[in-house]
Amino acid sequence: LFQRQPLSADTSHPPGPMADLAAPPPVRRNCCSRLIAKLNEPHGHSGHSYFRKFRFALSLFSLFHILAIIGSAKDVYLEKFGADATAIGCLFSVISFWSPLTEFLVGHLQDRGCLSRFFPLDRWGKRAPFLLTHCIIAAVAASVVYMPPSDASGPLEVWFVLMLMLSYWGAASCVIAFESARQEIYPYKEERIVVEGLCKYTC
Repeated sequence: LFQRQPLSADTSHPPGPMADLAAPPPVRRNCCSRLIAKLNEPHGHSGHSYFRKFRFALSLFSLFHILAIIGSAKDVYLEKFGADATAIGCLFSVISFWSPLTEFLVGHLQDRGCLSRFFPLDRWGKRAPFLLTHCIIAAVAASVVYMPPSDASGPLEVWFVLMLMLSYWGAASCVIAFESARQEIYPYKEERIVVEGLCKYTC
């Protein structure tokens, strides 16, 4: 008499008020969430999002600060340290010829993958190891260029030329690595234009 009857799947009656409580509420995304999702969506042939392209362009941030630091080294050595003007002028001419030569040398070294022994190519590629290591080299040289070991004429000029040549070596390697990687990662001009525009903001 008091046996439980099985529940019937009767769908003729509308669901009760408790059915609304069981259903999950719809997810509403605000404008910030939609913007973040848009920036992380893949775009273009490379499959990189705008956020990843911005990270790639941000790699020039440190390099341009290094170039800004060493750009005024000649004037500081002449006006503040009292270096010989003739010697500094001749040495700066040597540095002017050294800079384009370094671009040729580091480009050849990068194409050969000379750092692959320490940075495997399957994980790092050919360009990233040079960008990492030579950015550190240029940063260290740019940091100590204004700390000569002696104020005497001779050692002062030698310190000037050595630190600037080392700085330009590191900076040239970073520039070549970045430009080569941009051509390889973004082969089409539509994406390169976007990356170039992002570079203007990061630099």
